[in-house]
Amino acid sequence: MKREGEGQYHDVDPAPAACPKCGKTVDSCTKIKGGEDRGPREGDLSICFYCTSVLMYVDDRFLREAEPEEIPQSIARLAERLQLAKERPHPVILVGRIG
Repeated sequence: MKREGEGQYHDVDPAPAACPKCGKTVDSCTKIKGGEDRGPREGDLSICFYCTSVLMYVDDRFLREAEPEEIPQSIARLAERLQLAKERPHPVILVGRIG
């Protein structure tokens, strides 16, 4: 039986890039299924799971911090939830829909 939300996302392995805020290597991302089967491109957003910064791809290899007006509300909420989860004293699984 397929659970609700299952199969909506799949992992993509882009060229490694450094987070401009914390310097950690971003070497994996998850894209919404149903779109083009491709790696990240200029203008695509990502969230660094180390520092929870919302990032924008400058091209397929380089990232910059996204400006507040470039961040959709759903992505901003996801980044906030990730930060809250990281601050908890025990592991937490994030559950929810983007949008």
